[in-house]
Parts: sequence; C-alpha cells; structure tokens
Amino acid sequence: MKTNITFSKKVFLSFLYGIGFLVLSFLALYTNYNLAGEEAQVKTALFADKFFHSPAYVNDTNFVFIDVSRSKQLIPAPDGTGNRVITDRKTIAAFLDLLGRDVQHKMILCDVLFDMPSPDDELLSNSLSKTGKLLIPFSKDAQGILQPLFKDVPNAYAGYQKSSGFKATGNLLKYDYFITSEIPGVPVSMFEMVHQHKIEYHIGWLEVNGKVFLKQHFFYPRISEKRLRSETDGSKIIPIHEMNDLLQNDVQLNRVFFKDKIVLIGDFETDIHPTVEGATAGSLILANLFLSLDKNDPQVTISWLLYILLSYMVLSFVFFTPPWKLSIHSASRVRRLLRGLLSGVQKQKTLKGLSQLSFLKLLMKYLNFTLCLLIMSIISFVIFRKHIDQVYVLLYFWLFNMYQKFKPIKR
Repeated sequence: MKTNITFSKKVFLSFLYGIGFLVLSFLALYTNYNLAGEEAQVKTALFADKFFHSPAYVNDTNFVFIDVSRSKQLIPAPDGTGNRVITDRKTIAAFLDLLGRDVQHKMILCDVLFDMPSPDDELLSNSLSKTGKLLIPFSKDAQGILQPLFKDVPNAYAGYQKSSGFKATGNLLKYDYFITSEIPGVPVSMFEMVHQHKIEYHIGWLEVNGKVFLKQHFFYPRISEKRLRSETDGSKIIPIHEMNDLLQNDVQLNRVFFKDKIVLIGDFETDIHPTVEGATAGSLILANLFLSLDKNDPQVTISWLLYILLSYMVLSFVFFTPPWKLSIHSASRVRRLLRGLLSGVQKQKTLKGLSQLSFLKLLMKYLNFTLCLLIMSIISFVIFRKHIDQVYVLLYFWLFNMYQKFKPIKR
C-alpha cells in the first residue's frame, strides 16, 4: 500500500536527501577507492570541457619546460650489483650557475630525484644553494620516505596517486595536496614560492588566502601532453628545450629568457605516468596541479555547494518518491502476464516474464539515474572546474531500490 505525502513534505524529504548525498559526495572524494565507471565519467566531463572551452585560454608562456632526458650519467649501484643511470648532476650544476645569483625567474622546480649519491654531489650542492627560489622533490617507497641528499634545499613530496578499485585502470584520477599535515605536495610548495603565501592545512580542507579549498582534487590537464608534443608549421606549440642546448646560449640571453617564468626541469621522455588524459610526463602533471591551485579550481564556493544541493534535491524528488504510473506499453504487458497467470497457462513462463520485467524496470531506472548524475557532473566540471564524486550516491541508489523491491509486505 502506497503512502501519499503532500508536495511540501516531498520537497522537505528531497532536501534531506540532498544534504545526505552532498555529504556522501565529499566522503567519496576523500576515498582512494574508485570504480572504472567513475574514471569514464571524468573522461566524459573532460571531453565536454574541451568542447566548451578552447585550450588556447591557458597562458603557456608562464612556463619554460627544460628536458634532461638526454643528460645522463652512470654511477655504481649502492648494492654493488652494477651501474645505475641517473641525470647528469654536473650538467644541472652548470645550468644553474649559468642563471647566476641574479634571481629573475618566478621559481625553478628541478623535478629530479636526488636519492642516490654521485661523485658530483658537492658541485651540485654548491649550485643549488646559490640558486634562489628553487625547489626539489622527494618520493617514497614501501619502506617510507626517500629524503633527498640535499636536505638544506627547499623540497616537497612528488607522488602520483593511482586509482584503485573494481576494474580501476591505475591512472592518476585525483590528487591529494598533502601527504600528511606536515608534508605538502610539490604543487603546494610551488604555489607558496610563487605567491609568497602559506597554504594552511586543516583536517579535510585547506585554507588559501582565507578561502576554503578541497584537500583532494581531480586532475585537470590545462596543458595536455598532446599539446606539448604537437607541432604547428614545424614548431612546437609549447616548446620543450634541451638543457644541453641552453648551455650553449649567451648568459644574458638566458637571464632575459627566464625572466618572470616558472622553470620546470624534468625528464620528459622516461618519467611518464598514466593519467585520465593518457601518458603524461611527471613534470607536466605537477605543472597542471599547480595551475589548478593558481586558478582556484579546488576552492569550495557557495554557488558550487548550492548547485550540488539543488541538483541532488531534484534527483531525489524524481527518483526517491512514490513511483509514477506505468506507461501504456508496460501496463498492457503486465495485464497480459497476469491474464496468463490467472488462466493457468504456461504458469512458469509467466512468472519468469514478471521477474524479467521487474528487473528491466530497475535496470532502466538505474541507467536513467546514472545518466542524470553524469549530466550533473559534466555541468559542474564545465562551469566550476570541479568533478563531483558520486560513487557512494550510486551505491545508495542501488541498495535503496533493492530494498524497495524485496522488503516484506505489511499485512
């Protein structure tokens, strides 16, 4: 027996559902577990964003990308089992010396891990200490943090969280800006160095210039690997300069070239990571994560929260209230099945047909709900630059309808 409720009660119930789904979305955002369908949802939102926004709006001239993939050296392995290939530290030292002490760049990110000693460490250490506004990364393995050899140089954690879950691809889907309350990621330190402003860590959120930011945010590639590699009239859209080539330039020319630029030094050939956008260089990932902070993408705004709440309220009003009447086609099918049941003709086949109809109705309702969530997510991505994590909402929808289907009938 259906319980009829007034329109105002339906609205109030939808409001409660909206609040609940809003909480579930934020809980899902801070969960590392992802479904394969969720990654497909993000890719669809990225495709829609490219359709509505031209990629040319990004000012790529703020960055200078320097490749060290062809500047390598061999060093003895720490365990004595042979040799290891590392970036040539003498070349990096020479490049930093070329810039001189006259700091005109916004900052330099030397995205090279210095976790193994080499004969040129003292030379590089002197060059690093003389270069202002410089940042180096460190990483971690199963045993813990791998601290850089040059501990007196500003450093931050460079790691790329992979999606994990049912049929997940292992691609970079979302990024946590702090590994712990005391250890910021490289994009955070880049932001602080460029803007000379501290990002404050709080449990579950960040404070940036008095604004509330999400601590974890979906990867948004403003500068894509494709644009970095593509050419127009024989020249790169976004040039990647070889470090050895720059060493041949005049000193004054280099200082003018790097003035007011963010310089990213990295291996753009072998330091490659899987993302929702495809295989992407690690230095480019960090540049895009910095840009998200710089453009206030993770900022929690009142308009975004209202959009989520109102969207969930509308969906709750439609999908979590007493069902609408059956269509003429479905009703006629039900009548045929019931007629066969009452007449005793092909009783087993009729019951199977009823079960199939019920399952198909539930499946179609689930697909319709999923499509509505996808549209909601695309609008959020295009307008607010933020993806809405809806995996727990989908799970609740499925469990809710399964309960409605199999709950005991009160007599």
